[in-house]
Amino acid sequence: MTDSPRRKIKNITILDVARESGVSYATVSRVLSGFAFVKEATHTRVLEVADRLGYVAKSDALYYPSASWAGKKLCQYYRQRSD
Repeated sequence: MTDSPRRKIKNITILDVARESGVSYATVSRVLSGFAFVKEATHTRVLEVADRLGYVAKSDALYYPSASWAGKKLCQYYRQRSD
């Protein structure tokens, strides 16, 4: 029997999305929370990176009022990409 090394799966965080998209943690948070004062190009880039990395909001974040709005925005984004 071969011993295969156990690989720990890392959860993708907002910090990972921020590093990969070249913006701050606060900017990623604003995009995912739906604040309107983020430039459209930045907004799109952050959502694309979050999608590519497989970012999923933590379940406790779903209790925040803006979380459902952010989820709707992500769904709208995915629908637009499929068109």
